[in-house]
Amino acid sequence: TRQHQSSNLPIFHSTANIQRALQVDSRKRLVILPEVCKIFRDDFGDDNISCLKYLLRFLEKQSWEAVSWLLAEQGGGGIKFRFRNSGEFLTTLGG
Repeated sequence: TRQHQSSNLPIFHSTANIQRALQVDSRKRLVILPEVCKIFRDDFGDDNISCLKYLLRFLEKQSWEAVSWLLAEQGGGGIKFRFRNSGEFLTTLGG
């Protein structure tokens, strides 16, 4: 898959696709990440929090605010992650 020159995201993942794929349940502290975060995990940083922070720039205001509040609470600790189109759950930072 070709890479976009200015980012780690493959070209087929537009901002709209990321917006649809990323889901946040603030009450459950659950974030469903796009599959691209699993595939290119090493390109985004050390963990799922790094990927989530990277994706902030692609989110609309409402999603951006929800993610930002989740990250700000307890430094992002205890957030549960799942990858879209996958049953895999990962917990990082105190979860």
